[in-house]
Parts: sequence; C-alpha cells; structure tokens
Amino acid sequence: MSDSNEAQRIKEILLVDDDDALRRLLCVMIEQMGFRPTSARSGIDALEILDREGTGAFHALVTDIRMPRMTGLELAQAVRARRPAMPILFISGYAPSPDSLEDQLDEYSEFLKKPFSFDGFSSALENLLALSNSGKNPPNPARKAGVSSQAIV
Repeated sequence: MSDSNEAQRIKEILLVDDDDALRRLLCVMIEQMGFRPTSARSGIDALEILDREGTGAFHALVTDIRMPRMTGLELAQAVRARRPAMPILFISGYAPSPDSLEDQLDEYSEFLKKPFSFDGFSSALENLLALSNSGKNPPNPARKAGVSSQAIV
C-alpha cells in the first residue's frame, strides 16, 4: 500500500478495558476522532482478536492497565513480541509502579491517567499515530500525558 493510501485509510484502534460503560464511551470517542474501534473486555480477548485479525490490522492499542486475568502491561508485552512498534496508549485511574510502567514506555507508547478529557485522550492518541506514521522518535518529555481540568473519563 502506498503512503497516500495508508494516510487515507481509516485508522483501526484496538481498545481494551474491563469496564463496560467506559469501554462504550471510549469507543464513541474513538469514532468521533474518525477512527474505527474494535473493543475487547480483557487482554485475553484482545489477543484472540489479534490472532484472528493480525497485529497489522490495527494502527494502535489503547489499554487499561489494571484488569483481571491479564493486565494491560502483560498484554503490551505480548503485543510487542508480535509487533514491536505498535503504538500503545496505556490508561488507568491507578498510578502504576514506576518500574513496571517504565519498562513498557518507549517512543511508541504513552500513559494517560484517568480521569481525562476528550481533548487529552484524542491528543495522546493522535500523537502516537503521528509518530508511528512518521517513523520519527519523539523528544520524550517523560512520555506522560497530562490530566485535564475538564475530565470526562
């Protein structure tokens, strides 16, 4: 596929969160950004989707960190074993330990703490997608998106 065709293709986002209501809200937000979400309620379900569709079917992964059976960090490790440069946006209402998150954060990932606004979420996801499309490494200002004062999630 040429670069112009890739730029015109609708971005496919794999969203993983065990909270049904939040997952539905995030799907709506992703659709409002002009992207197509595919959602899973667990890391295990997400891996089944990736096995069926292939990691190349998705432009980015958005995952909660704290989930039963498989955490978002464990999911990210499994995804990175298949596709090292997959953009990953980690979201969580809990602050993960710096050691566990630092091992996962790289130029293709970012952490967004709940609650966050639509603008904060869309900015973090758009930045990750832009970096993956450009092939450039970000300046890395701690790879952490700020919390907006107009939190909605």
